[in-house]
Amino acid sequence: MCSCSSVEVLRAYVQELHAILALYEAAEPRLVELRRQHDEQRREATRQQQAKLEREARERDRRQRRERRAREAWADVRRARKGVHAVMDLAGAAVVELDHAFAAPTVNASSSSSDDSESAEPGESHTARGRRIDHCLAVCDQRHHQVAIVERESRPVLQRIGQGGNADSQLCNPHALAFDRVTRHLYVADSNKHRVQVYELESGSFVRSIGTAGPPGTLVNFATGVALYRRALPRAVPSTTGAAAAATSPLARASPELHAQHEQHELQEQHRHGHELEQALVFVSDYGNHRVQVFSQDGSFVRSIGSCGTGDAQLFNPQGLACATDGTLFVSDYGNHRVQVFAQDGSFVRSIGSRGTGDGQLFNPHGISIANGLVAVADCGNHRVQVFSQDGSFVRKFGAQGVEEGLFNNPLDVAWCHDSGSGDTHETLLAVCDPLNRRLQLIMWPY
Repeated sequence: MCSCSSVEVLRAYVQELHAILALYEAAEPRLVELRRQHDEQRREATRQQQAKLEREARERDRRQRRERRAREAWADVRRARKGVHAVMDLAGAAVVELDHAFAAPTVNASSSSSDDSESAEPGESHTARGRRIDHCLAVCDQRHHQVAIVERESRPVLQRIGQGGNADSQLCNPHALAFDRVTRHLYVADSNKHRVQVYELESGSFVRSIGTAGPPGTLVNFATGVALYRRALPRAVPSTTGAAAAATSPLARASPELHAQHEQHELQEQHRHGHELEQALVFVSDYGNHRVQVFSQDGSFVRSIGSCGTGDAQLFNPQGLACATDGTLFVSDYGNHRVQVFAQDGSFVRSIGSRGTGDGQLFNPHGISIANGLVAVADCGNHRVQVFSQDGSFVRKFGAQGVEEGLFNNPLDVAWCHDSGSGDTHETLLAVCDPLNRRLQLIMWPY
């Protein structure tokens, strides 16, 4: 009886063990799946933690780069602030230096009572009437469709040339300037009327239009830049951007200003007495046709330079122009973010810069000016001015985006200006058009 009971108990235990083993075998796939899910969750958590650490590292690197760029920008700003010579309350789109003998016209008594320079008529002078004024600038005033002649030091508007309209002698959105110191004519790129307007400087009288007539393929589609080059003239004749050319004579080394005045006076005397001078070449940025059109001084078409594209010798929406003393043409290739250099005959020489924000890189370059082997470029998209040597080597940059003095907001043009300074010193300034901040800044060079 006892043995049978023990066998029954053992059989019950065996049956229970089989039941447990069956349950385990049934649950094993689920346990394996749970283990796999747990391992996957652990690996996912590890990946997320690593990704978080990588994101934090990248953000830290970006923050450090931003802080470093900010420190560099503010260092440039501080240097620029030390060199800010003057700030004019004038929202100009282009600027060119005039010579040191601008004759402010005499006006009648009725016009002399006006104090509002913005309402001035063409040819009207508000200060220093009848006197010759030193250190003047011509500035494109797009708001009033005029060119303002301003005195650099005391900063009044001495005269306004042109007026808004569609007539032959009027302007619509003037965009660029060039000054012929021999004939004393001011060349204005009249952007929206697809032409260059020529005015006599002192009187403000209209002379001629360039680019409005000619065979098919020679007309201009939005004139956004203008430059002059007068062949077979002494090197001392300044470039068309208003910058004084490098001179090597003893007088030039002793006094660049006196040398320039002497050469200018000699050429003007030759012109005044009817002596034959070779005509100037007029270079015009043909923005809409992606080329530079070349005209003679009387408006006759000469040739085209460049074509639409991104390769060497190709342009996309050219803007500012400047000619070196040897006739080398520098073109702000706005859409390709570079400066293209051409010989006088139109052959390609080199490119300067590439798209970017680093030293020597450009983003939508606009105005350009040359003096003494240095090329200043209004780096519009990067809110700064960059200076290169004529061979394309980067020299330095200055400015950053902002509203304080020494900062810019899409600068449109730049021009070298020269000053006799005090005593035996001779100072050089850079005039920078900062229209969105409604001002024209004069920066000391070097600073």
